[in-house]
Amino acid sequence: MESRLKSDDLGGEFQVWEGEAKVAYMMFSKPFADRIIIQHTQVDQSQKGKGLGKLLFDQMIDYATKNGLLVVPRCNFTQRMFEKYPEYRGLL
Repeated sequence: MESRLKSDDLGGEFQVWEGEAKVAYMMFSKPFADRIIIQHTQVDQSQKGKGLGKLLFDQMIDYATKNGLLVVPRCNFTQRMFEKYPEYRGLL
């Protein structure tokens, strides 16, 4: 598994690849310089239960922290992850 970030000034995706196949992603937009909005998280059905959602969440937390960004979790998965890991709520 390989984590990747595809982004530009307006947003992008945190991605997980297995070989040539993208097996999970978390889409975000960046309408303001100081925050990202997490819009959708998707894990391929064949990869469920392997922790890829958490891997994407960790990738997003690392990106937000390193870039001094706040996070607006619009997708249900990301909202649940912030509830499960309250130590990251300072990014909200």
